[in-house]
Amino acid sequence: MKALIIEDEEISFRRLRRMLRDLRPHMEIDGPLTTTSEVISRLSEYSGYDIIFSDIRLRDHDVFDAFQAVMPECMVIFTTAYDEYALKAFKNNGVEYLLKPIEKESLSAALMKVESIAGRKVFGKDKLDMVIVSPDAMSGEFFSKRGNLHSITTEWPEINEERLLKIEQTCEIAEGIHVIAHIPQNHPMPKGNQNLFVQDANGKYVHDDFRHAPLTNWGLGFVEFQKGWTMLDIGCGGGATLKRLTKRSEWAQVYGIDISEESVAKARKVNANVLDKQVFVCQGSAEKLPYEDGKFDLVTAVETVYFWPNLSDCLQEVRRVLKKGGKFAIMVEVLDADSVWTNVVEGMTAYSPEQLQSLLNEAGFIQTKIHHKKPSYAAIIGMKP
Repeated sequence: MKALIIEDEEISFRRLRRMLRDLRPHMEIDGPLTTTSEVISRLSEYSGYDIIFSDIRLRDHDVFDAFQAVMPECMVIFTTAYDEYALKAFKNNGVEYLLKPIEKESLSAALMKVESIAGRKVFGKDKLDMVIVSPDAMSGEFFSKRGNLHSITTEWPEINEERLLKIEQTCEIAEGIHVIAHIPQNHPMPKGNQNLFVQDANGKYVHDDFRHAPLTNWGLGFVEFQKGWTMLDIGCGGGATLKRLTKRSEWAQVYGIDISEESVAKARKVNANVLDKQVFVCQGSAEKLPYEDGKFDLVTAVETVYFWPNLSDCLQEVRRVLKKGGKFAIMVEVLDADSVWTNVVEGMTAYSPEQLQSLLNEAGFIQTKIHHKKPSYAAIIGMKP
């Protein structure tokens, strides 16, 4: 986890940094930034922080002035001696509001909350409440009973109860935050392929890739990244994996492709600060990748091969665009052939990890290997000879 501290008091900065090092020894800590101009400059140039700890009153202005110019792309824990800014803080990506002097126990609880929201704690499908499909939770209203669909009103006219997947029990991924809507990545429905919507205790809708983050981070752990790699994510969805890949390889160039126009637009927005410099996103299909032979050191596919038509032909395309010795990493949640998802989602085919490994071998990949993690994660990785 990489953190930034915004604090104009040296004593407060040192105390906070010391507690963070005690609680999270492996955390990378940048800072302190002491003025709004420094904050604007840093956030304009770099967006790779996982969490920001921010004082409110800085040497020149309130930090909200800086966030109005450049809103952080990560969560913010506000650290201040003043209690009157709490409402404004939570409108500026705030997830916690700690009053000085900060107690170590309070800081520890705030860190656990951030890690939970960020998807570092895996939750299983059996803990989900229900799935409500929507292109944008902000544009619809949702009314539900625990474990049962009650009624739904949305601006998406194509939706109907037959297209909803209902699962028993609620999934609380953080205090007061529950899954209320979910659609699989690359789901072939109008408006593209949003991933997950959650609702906090105040009824505020939040969207992020919580569902795929644990799987992706786990699967990428089996890749030995090198500096300066050129990488491709097929079915890049909202662009979160693209951002993760830039953090794994210094001086990398990362490409993303997705069949959905809306997803491409979102991926570009999420990676706007490095778009067309380090991250390149286009619309297209795995069937015909618009890249030259032998371009990539790594190709990834997170929860997308289920939707690739003519999978064997697509795997040949992946092999074509890989460099010799390049790796292809498929990350999936294992589904049975008669999975409820394949019955609900049109155009979806379930493959076992063993089937995917066999298809990779048939496509000419070597040193293919399956990695498992309970209850249902699998990473299938092969190399181009």
